[in-house]
Amino acid sequence: MLQILALATIPGILNQPLAVFLQATGLDRIVAIIMTVNVVIALVLIGVLSGLFGAVGAAVAALVTQGFVATALIVIAARHKPRFQR
Repeated sequence: MLQILALATIPGILNQPLAVFLQATGLDRIVAIIMTVNVVIALVLIGVLSGLFGAVGAAVAALVTQGFVATALIVIAARHKPRFQR
């Protein structure tokens, strides 16, 4: 279980700086949508997987949701051309 949670920290470490970068470039609404969808996915996965597999299921849910957020933020960052305001 701890190994799964350790893997979940890898995308988790990327998520915060990417979210702040996207918010600073004017994409705060998109970041909010991604985070809201993530909460819904997390609640469903934790409810289902922890019921079936206990703590390991909850750890897998954490890994999946962190991976989802990282993937979504990276895709948005790659497609977005920053417009910094002066």
